Amino acid sequence: MADDLDRLLAAPLLEPPEDFAGGVMARVARMPVPDRPSRLGALVQWVALIAAGGPVAAELAAFVLSMWTASSAG
Repeated sequence: MADDLDRLLAAPLLEPPEDFAGGVMARVARMPVPDRPSRLGALVQWVALIAAGGPVAAELAAFVLSMWTASSAG
Protein backbone atom coordinates (compact mmCIF):
# COMPACT_ATOMS: atom_id res chain seq x y z
CA MET A 1 0.00 0.00 0.00
CA ALA A 2 2.88 2.36 0.69
CA ASP A 3 4.12 1.79 -2.87
CA ASP A 4 0.76 2.89 -4.29
CA LEU A 5 0.80 5.99 -2.13
CA ASP A 6 4.38 6.81 -3.14
CA ARG A 7 3.47 6.38 -6.81
CA LEU A 8 0.47 8.71 -6.46
CA LEU A 9 2.49 11.32 -4.60
CA ALA A 10 5.23 11.20 -7.25
CA ALA A 11 2.77 11.71 -10.11
CA PRO A 12 2.64 15.22 -11.60
CA LEU A 13 -0.18 17.43 -10.45
CA LEU A 14 -3.16 18.08 -12.69
CA GLU A 15 -3.05 21.31 -14.63
CA PRO A 16 -6.24 23.21 -15.48
CA PRO A 17 -6.93 23.91 -19.17
CA GLU A 18 -5.87 27.17 -20.75
CA ASP A 19 -8.17 30.11 -19.90
CA PHE A 20 -9.95 28.07 -17.23
CA ALA A 21 -10.49 31.12 -15.02
CA GLY A 22 -11.78 33.17 -17.96
CA GLY A 23 -14.30 30.46 -18.87
CA VAL A 24 -15.55 30.20 -15.31
CA MET A 25 -15.89 33.96 -14.98
CA ALA A 26 -17.75 34.12 -18.32
CA ARG A 27 -20.24 31.53 -17.05
CA VAL A 28 -20.70 33.48 -13.83
CA ALA A 29 -21.35 36.67 -15.80
CA ARG A 30 -24.06 34.90 -17.85
CA MET A 31 -25.91 33.65 -14.75
CA PRO A 32 -29.13 35.48 -13.91
CA VAL A 33 -29.05 37.80 -10.92
CA PRO A 34 -31.51 36.63 -8.26
CA ASP A 35 -34.24 39.03 -7.22
CA ARG A 36 -33.97 40.62 -3.80
CA PRO A 37 -36.38 39.08 -1.32
CA SER A 38 -39.37 41.17 -0.40
CA ARG A 39 -39.57 42.93 2.96
CA LEU A 40 -42.40 40.63 3.97
CA GLY A 41 -40.32 37.57 3.17
CA ALA A 42 -37.40 38.89 5.23
CA LEU A 43 -39.74 39.70 8.11
CA VAL A 44 -41.24 36.20 7.99
CA GLN A 45 -37.74 34.71 8.08
CA TRP A 46 -36.79 36.76 11.16
CA VAL A 47 -40.04 35.85 12.93
CA ALA A 48 -39.44 32.16 12.18
CA LEU A 49 -35.87 32.41 13.46
CA ILE A 50 -36.98 34.05 16.69
CA ALA A 51 -39.88 31.63 17.12
CA ALA A 52 -37.55 28.66 16.72
CA GLY A 53 -34.71 30.21 18.71
CA GLY A 54 -36.80 31.08 21.77
CA PRO A 55 -37.56 27.52 22.87
CA VAL A 56 -34.01 26.47 22.00
CA ALA A 57 -32.57 29.22 24.19
CA ALA A 58 -34.93 28.25 27.03
CA GLU A 59 -33.90 24.60 26.73
CA LEU A 60 -30.23 25.56 26.77
CA ALA A 61 -30.76 27.74 29.84
CA ALA A 62 -32.58 24.89 31.60
CA PHE A 63 -29.71 22.53 30.77
CA VAL A 64 -27.10 24.97 32.10
CA LEU A 65 -29.16 25.53 35.25
CA SER A 66 -29.52 21.78 35.81
CA MET A 67 -25.76 21.27 35.36
CA TRP A 68 -25.07 24.09 37.82
CA THR A 69 -27.55 22.64 40.31
CA ALA A 70 -26.10 19.15 40.02
CA SER A 71 -22.52 20.34 40.38
CA SER A 72 -23.25 22.60 43.36
CA ALA A 73 -25.22 19.88 45.18
CA GLY A 74 -21.96 18.10 45.87
